[in-house]
Amino acid sequence: MANVTFSPDNSNRPAPTCWRKLENILLVILIPAATTIIMGAVDDPNKSAKLVLYINTGLVAVIKAVGIMLANGQVYAPAEKGE
Repeated sequence: MANVTFSPDNSNRPAPTCWRKLENILLVILIPAATTIIMGAVDDPNKSAKLVLYINTGLVAVIKAVGIMLANGQVYAPAEKGE
């Protein structure tokens, strides 16, 4: 992870493997946790549904944006097609 950079220019480069694994773990843990907490804490079903939508969308957007802006110096290589 010596060449990890954080920049909007990194959208065409892969994020480090450790970040991709952490990203999946965060999404699996945070989305159900936020949903459970909000549904239990807010009595109005319409208000809680809106909060779940907004908070979960925001969580996913932030986590994915960080993943897009991280890069480890590698470049995607096109797959070679055999003839």
